[in-house]
Amino acid sequence: MDSFFSQPASSGLNDSLLESSNQAPVANRVYHCNLHGDISLHPLATAIMNTPIFKRLQQTKQLSLAKHVYGTASHSRYEHCVGVCYLTTRLVSTLMLHADDEIKASATEEDKLCIMLAALCHDLGHGPYSHSWDSEVVDQDPSWSHEQGSAMLLDEILKTEPKVKKLFDQYGITEDHIEFIKELICNEKSVFEKEWPFRARSESFAWMYMIVSNHSTFVDMDRADYFQRDAVMCGIPDSAKTTIARYIGLARIKTDPVTNRPIIAAPEKVLTDLLKDFFGKRVEMHKKVYQHRAVKTFETMLKDMLKSAQDIYKDILGSVYPQLRNMHKYPHFYSKLSEDGINMLIDHTEYATKDIKDKYEKARELRQRIDRRECYPVLCASRSLPPWWNSSENDVTGNMKSHEHFIDFLAAKIRHEDFQDLVKEGMFEVFRANFNYGNGKENPMKGFRYFTKGDEQVCVVSDNFDEIDPTAIPGVFKSLQFTFYYKGMAEDEIDEEVLKQIKQEFHDYFKKPQKELI
Repeated sequence: MDSFFSQPASSGLNDSLLESSNQAPVANRVYHCNLHGDISLHPLATAIMNTPIFKRLQQTKQLSLAKHVYGTASHSRYEHCVGVCYLTTRLVSTLMLHADDEIKASATEEDKLCIMLAALCHDLGHGPYSHSWDSEVVDQDPSWSHEQGSAMLLDEILKTEPKVKKLFDQYGITEDHIEFIKELICNEKSVFEKEWPFRARSESFAWMYMIVSNHSTFVDMDRADYFQRDAVMCGIPDSAKTTIARYIGLARIKTDPVTNRPIIAAPEKVLTDLLKDFFGKRVEMHKKVYQHRAVKTFETMLKDMLKSAQDIYKDILGSVYPQLRNMHKYPHFYSKLSEDGINMLIDHTEYATKDIKDKYEKARELRQRIDRRECYPVLCASRSLPPWWNSSENDVTGNMKSHEHFIDFLAAKIRHEDFQDLVKEGMFEVFRANFNYGNGKENPMKGFRYFTKGDEQVCVVSDNFDEIDPTAIPGVFKSLQFTFYYKGMAEDEIDEEVLKQIKQEFHDYFKKPQKELI
């Protein structure tokens, strides 16, 4: 009996029948991906993709408003989820091909399908405008994340789509397996922790927690897809492609020398390329796209638009609807939210009753400004600063220097009446861009597991990173940049002398420290 994971993940126009572990023969679907080519999708994946809840991701832009800066960056979460599913299938197939008999025997077909389904559904819970929704709209509930939303909407699919539930049953995907899928999606723990942090599977399945979302070595198929896809769609060279392909082809399941758990390790020869091309691509994309100054300007305007449209569904469609910030608490509402739907409702308030028209005037104005590229003026922007730029200084308000305190600092320094009024009206904002390689101030290769050529002994990357070409190791792994916005139409609306003082105070506040503290 063939396993789906023993077949080529990319099979071209192939209508062959594959069987599951319980003899449910169904034809695979071939999906054409502009990044990965023709890929073969398991019937379970196809069934989920053909639901309205999953298809909602076609209307959820992967890069939110980056399309206003990079005109071709209009790809969706739908494409990304399918891409992650494909890369996951490739990696699992490679691992199984080279695994020892004990690992092969313990890795059931159902568990491997769970990994594939977690990859497909990992972003199911993203709200409209992707990360902008999570960070700026949703009430700051510590129990909520878009990953938790993915688990919630997977439950909603199984509740509302009997065909999908029936197919899960046919392929032996039980409640235990569904909990495993959710844990793989919501994974924020490391398999290297002393106490085993997961509940759905024991530590003998540690390697399964290093594929979709990897908080152990930070190389996973989620990042592997979006580093490539986002770069290509923005017209940026896909420098990570070869390194990702080598990792997928050369990764092996090995026994960790510290925890004695089966984990995923890579050969020593790919370590330098992982740092330079994989983690280097991360910091490049954050600088050029994700935290590009113009992109963040648009997203700041989007945040203000959505904050001023909290009641849009309630006011236009009926009192049964919650505010936007609470939509995630109601899966039947949340699963139908879309960017186009919100934009359309805001636009049509122009033709509503006077009270509704007046209430959403600001939201409409910001919608139009975004489309016309009438951005918030950037009054000041800092150079790149080391992460310790404010480590030993307090400002005049007694607070440690911080972008969060800067406006209070200015208000204490500049007593001009018009400026004080603008501060009270919330007309200024400071954005902090945080550029790093994926592990904060640390080298992301710290603690990475690799195996040596010949004896294939598994090792941990040394503290001084002797295994990595020193020319590939940057002097610092994190830098910061600060941008100060005015939310009016133009900076000349501010008194000339006040504006001059703002710029001088900003320059003095966000400057490089005289001494570099390590």
